[in-house]
Amino acid sequence: MTLPVGGMSAGFVVSDFVAEAVPHSTLASYTFKAGIEPNVIPTTCAAQPNTFSRLVSVGRTACQDDTKYTWSWTFDDDGSSQLELWFEFPSGDDRVLHGVRNIPAEQIVWTNQQSPTGTVQAYDGPDNFTVSYLPD
Repeated sequence: MTLPVGGMSAGFVVSDFVAEAVPHSTLASYTFKAGIEPNVIPTTCAAQPNTFSRLVSVGRTACQDDTKYTWSWTFDDDGSSQLELWFEFPSGDDRVLHGVRNIPAEQIVWTNQQSPTGTVQAYDGPDNFTVSYLPD
């Protein structure tokens, strides 16, 4: 069940979002902070999947500071992506907040074009945004 809670924002607040393949490496790096407003300290979410020069999908992954938060990144055939977030309330409470942000293909770009061996894919969109909750 997905329920907004009285006094909470209409979505997850995401800040400092970075997604990029690491030049001259076999890793990609995803890192950001996510929280529920108001008055909830944001948690750090991150992953470093194996890849070469491209961003890749990341399965549902727990955030580092607060494992009640989980997230995933999924690519579609058209080159667009979705950042998906969940927040599970403490045991005994069956509410789950769930949200999705669609990332258009135009925000996934190739960087370091001057250096052919260092060309990598990266997210080129806003660093701070809201991921709207999905209705039930």
